Amino acid sequence: MNRLITVSLVLVLAVQVYSQGPFKEILLAVRRGMVQDCKESLGATDADVEHIINANEPENRVQKCLAHCAMKQFGVLNGRKFNKQGFASVAKLVIFLDKRKSRYVDQVADECDKIDNEDLCEVGAELMMCAVKGLQRRGIQL
Repeated sequence: MNRLITVSLVLVLAVQVYSQGPFKEILLAVRRGMVQDCKESLGATDADVEHIINANEPENRVQKCLAHCAMKQFGVLNGRKFNKQGFASVAKLVIFLDKRKSRYVDQVADECDKIDNEDLCEVGAELMMCAVKGLQRRGIQL
């Protein structure tokens, strides 16, 4: 729980400096820090981490498992189940300066909520790409 509070505070601070500097780099640093435990537990490489935190489609099993672990760390995934509220909270932090786009987050959450897969790594990869592509189709880059 403390980690979630810390991450939330870091995200809020990152969002607050959005108009003052390189927001994307700050967001990537937050993502990088969040998946450090995942990287170590999975034996992922720095290249695997960079691939996932830059919202690229996972290319191998380790990257798919890293996507699952990262989504779990961000509160977007609970086991095999997509957490619509967790996704909406994280995504809306990223786009808070553009209230018009916040409705798109709910649309994407509804689309991704339908995904189900017994394999945790596969469901992580599928949900990650559903969210990324759904937001991109609506003009939102992560």
